[in-house]
Amino acid sequence: MHSRTDEGRHETPEECLREAEECERLAGLARSIATQRIMTVVAFQWRKLAEKAAERRKSSSSCVWPRRQPS
Repeated sequence: MHSRTDEGRHETPEECLREAEECERLAGLARSIATQRIMTVVAFQWRKLAEKAAERRKSSSSCVWPRRQPS
């Protein structure tokens, strides 16, 4: 998992899904129920971020920016 966030950086859907998988792996290794639940919730949040990143990617690829007219 990331130890810090990079301001202005958007993770890709693939990166978010890898983070979710890592959280699920750690949840499976956790010794306490509380830690298992926390890691499961964090994995869920990473999956939601993956969905948002996929939507962002889709909308940015379909955007057509108007060309600037020379002055």
